[in-house]
Amino acid sequence: MKEKTVLIFIKRNMLLSIIGFLAVAICFLYFITWDCEELFHNAGVIFSMIYTISISYVVSLIFYFIQVFLPNYKKQSAQIYFLKNSIEEILVLMNEPFKKLFNGAESNTYDLTNITEEVFKGIELNLDKPIGIYRNHKEITIYEYMGECVIKTDDIIKNITVQFIDIMTAEELSLLQRIYRSAYHFDTRDNISNPPGNTVPLKKNTNHSAYAGIILSPFKYEMVAEYANMYKELLKLTS
Repeated sequence: MKEKTVLIFIKRNMLLSIIGFLAVAICFLYFITWDCEELFHNAGVIFSMIYTISISYVVSLIFYFIQVFLPNYKKQSAQIYFLKNSIEEILVLMNEPFKKLFNGAESNTYDLTNITEEVFKGIELNLDKPIGIYRNHKEITIYEYMGECVIKTDDIIKNITVQFIDIMTAEELSLLQRIYRSAYHFDTRDNISNPPGNTVPLKKNTNHSAYAGIILSPFKYEMVAEYANMYKELLKLTS
């Protein structure tokens, strides 16, 4: 681990490291040639001054490594670890509701990685179907689970884009913002914040989302396809 950290330091501080190696070489050369005859007048004095500068540089470089680079590297490593786990959690929250929507109780064939328009149109999109997950001793429906996952995903995105903006790439930031602003998230957030009365089951092949007694915005394949593409982009970034 220590060797890896030193190699990372050298890679990130190439110029400082090269000068450091030269300074160490000068220090060794100074001790090796201690008793040698001077090549020219005052050569020993000049070399002694170069040695003093070199040893000072090496000490300063070690101090920089221990007091500045190492704490920052450990902090950044912890941030990267947390960011990676957060993105993996987002991937689960994005895909799990659709697994439950697209597949029966004993099937796990389709998800956001392989859903097609033909398969989508042939699936019974019953969003009022209980899924075996309980909240406050009550079994929730797929649509309620979708809403729960969207809210959690949005919270994670808002959190990591504020805390880790310095270590995230522009591609990662853009993709997370697209997920947050996606039609699927927008519709789900809107429907959760404005819930009407009683639920009614969704009829087969209507491709509409039913919640609290009314038909909401069309649950079309285009919206799911857009979300699936973003899921696959995020999955690719983490691989």
